[in-house]
Amino acid sequence: MPADFDKCVAEGGKTRTISVNATQYMHVCYDKNGKSHSGEVRTRAKKNSEAMEELFQIHNKQRDEIRQALEDETKISQDNLKTRVENAKRDPSLNISWIENTNQK
Repeated sequence: MPADFDKCVAEGGKTRTISVNATQYMHVCYDKNGKSHSGEVRTRAKKNSEAMEELFQIHNKQRDEIRQALEDETKISQDNLKTRVENAKRDPSLNISWIENTNQK
């Protein structure tokens, strides 16, 4: 902040916030003589609703990525199981009656 603004605040001046435009604001300090001292122009923080919307978008993207990874993993597991069942059916030394029973359900 400018030195004269800081001095005004330190000496007990009254501080007011003034809107510069829709996204910016500025503090102004009025000293005991009524003289004004301007602070820096600052940008307003995003509204909570905008920040929450960004968080929801990030959350939804992460959720979709996790869901896709689980679907991919499930497909790989199903393919591996089918391969193991086919290999077991070809091997006459294995008792695969339980596999045939589960396929009939």
